[in-house]
Amino acid sequence: MLPPFIPDDQAPEMTAEMAAHLHCFICGNDDAYALRVTQEPLTDGKNTVLVTIKAAFCRFCGERVMDLRNNHRLDVARGQLARGEFDDFTPVGTTYQAS
Repeated sequence: MLPPFIPDDQAPEMTAEMAAHLHCFICGNDDAYALRVTQEPLTDGKNTVLVTIKAAFCRFCGERVMDLRNNHRLDVARGQLARGEFDDFTPVGTTYQAS
C-alpha cells in the first residue's frame, strides 16, 4: 500500500527527532543522523550564492539528507543564480583572482 500523497508545500519540516532515527544507506548505520544548519554554496559561472539550509548529516560518513522545503530553497536559489536574478541575494564580499 502506498503512503498518502503530501503536496510539497505541506511536507513536514525535518525535526531533530526525525533525523536521529534515519538509516544511512551509504554506510549502513542506524540512528546515524544529526540535524545541523549549514551554508550550501551554489556556483554558476563566476557567481556563487550561499544558501542557509537545515539538513541531517550522518555522524559516520557525512551523507546529507534534506527535507523538501530545504531542497526547494536550493532549487529556487539555483534558478535565480542561473538567470542572473541577484535582487534577493545580499552581497557579502568580493572575490579577486591574482594574475
